[in-house]
Amino acid sequence: MELSNPKQEIGYRFIADNKKNKQGKVKIYLRFYRSGVKIKDYNTGIRVIRSTFDAEKEYIISSSAKDSEAALNNVKINHMKSLLHRMDAEAFVQGRTNDLDDYLRALNIQVVSVDFVGFVNKNNNYEYNKDIIKYDTWRRHRSTLNRFIEFWGKDFILISDITTDKIREYDAFWKQRGKKRNTIVGYHKDIKKQLGAAVKKNSIIKNPYDDFKFSYVAGDREALEIEEVNKLYKLYQSNTLTENLQEVLRRFIFSCLTGLRISDTHVVKREMITNKVLKFTPQKGRSVAKMIKLPLPSKSLELIEVREGLLFKNTSDKHINFLLKVLGPKAGIQKELSYHCARDTFGTIFMELGGDIKTLKELMGHTSIKTTEIYLKMSDKRKVNLMNNFDKIFE
Repeated sequence: MELSNPKQEIGYRFIADNKKNKQGKVKIYLRFYRSGVKIKDYNTGIRVIRSTFDAEKEYIISSSAKDSEAALNNVKINHMKSLLHRMDAEAFVQGRTNDLDDYLRALNIQVVSVDFVGFVNKNNNYEYNKDIIKYDTWRRHRSTLNRFIEFWGKDFILISDITTDKIREYDAFWKQRGKKRNTIVGYHKDIKKQLGAAVKKNSIIKNPYDDFKFSYVAGDREALEIEEVNKLYKLYQSNTLTENLQEVLRRFIFSCLTGLRISDTHVVKREMITNKVLKFTPQKGRSVAKMIKLPLPSKSLELIEVREGLLFKNTSDKHINFLLKVLGPKAGIQKELSYHCARDTFGTIFMELGGDIKTLKELMGHTSIKTTEIYLKMSDKRKVNLMNNFDKIFE
């Protein structure tokens, strides 16, 4: 781009380097020049296949409508252009010119705002392809992103526009639509994680969630009673279900008896069990998680006694939770089942049967005792409800 300001001594344009990396990509530089002679190449941090860069338009050609990486990089380029154009306009009005240091200082200080949707898609795909997250986590992040897009009413969201006030509006938006508190908390956790990644990559300076606190609440989660677990087990023993329903029910009861997360049921194998003890590293936060040694109750062992290799068939989380909504009524249970209900059931019944919270923390693989305390609260709440039944004697 040639500058229209005759007083401007320095020109600039985006160019592609000739040197390829191992992936066949080249760097995109912002080249500064004076009188047609290069004086500085500023590394934008963007790498692309050289053939996708339109040198004349200074634009990266998308391979498809879903090419989020190209869209994200074009946003970066456009924001850099806007920044420099604004500096040129201000200098022109003030009757001066910008020098190279002015431009470089502005580029280094100014945080280039990027499209949050493109950023999340790129980051999510990267973590999945590098096996940092599993498919179901990848899909959950996409679903959460769709909820965020629904709130904004558009699928182009500048990260710089996501403020703490906007997060509060996002929270209120789903409250008004009747979402349960812990469902909304799940939305927040995923968005906070992505914004944390944006901070690490210098797309924003501060995570807006630093000034917005949220936490799961005990009253929004409902564990099964011992009698209800018995109903499910009797339904399993009846052998009246389809193969898919029977398999999901077997998995669900196993987690009611062990506290396994759904993500862990996808990977547990027979060879992880020695002397009736299951040894495994939880999938959630597995980069920092420590190995859990989980003694297995006899009934849980009966559920897997004929299984070798993977203990449970490969089924998506979404399909499992869908079938659980079918299984509840079949067992005569009025509560709406979801897979996390199994983990809540284990934790709550463990405490009701006289377990201590420190042991429960170890069995469930929690890093903080505060996380485990929710099951103590859920257990205490059920005890109060049970004691209130004595009032019915006098009705």
